[in-house]
Amino acid sequence: MGFHKHKKPDEEVLENKFRTLRKKHKKTPEEDRQMIYENVKKTEKSWKQSAFSYAERMAEELRLPPDVVKGNPVVHMLGTRRVVIENYKKLVEYKDNCIKILSGIGTIQVSGGHLRICYYTKDEIKIEGRIIGVEVMP
Repeated sequence: MGFHKHKKPDEEVLENKFRTLRKKHKKTPEEDRQMIYENVKKTEKSWKQSAFSYAERMAEELRLPPDVVKGNPVVHMLGTRRVVIENYKKLVEYKDNCIKILSGIGTIQVSGGHLRICYYTKDEIKIEGRIIGVEVMP
């Protein structure tokens, strides 16, 4: 009498169901990969949604602006001479009359004359000059 590795009843049932489904649907390996890819995308989306709702709850509890927690840019315009942008990603274009900055919601364009960047950190950038407009382009 030999020793057999016994599977748990649940594993056997699941394995039989899987075999039955495989025979019934007869998917190609490419179709299997596509199905797995779609399932992973759905799972990632639900994780992101739950992470955002958690971030919103934490922001509310800590009395922080939800936009900052989500990573959205915050634009402070100080008169017509200064703009401070928080939560930006990178500088896209830097000209005397136009500065473009990439953010989480699109490109922020500051238009005007004699524009210059006073300072920037990884989270914040300050622009001075004669500011005519600030636009967000998705």
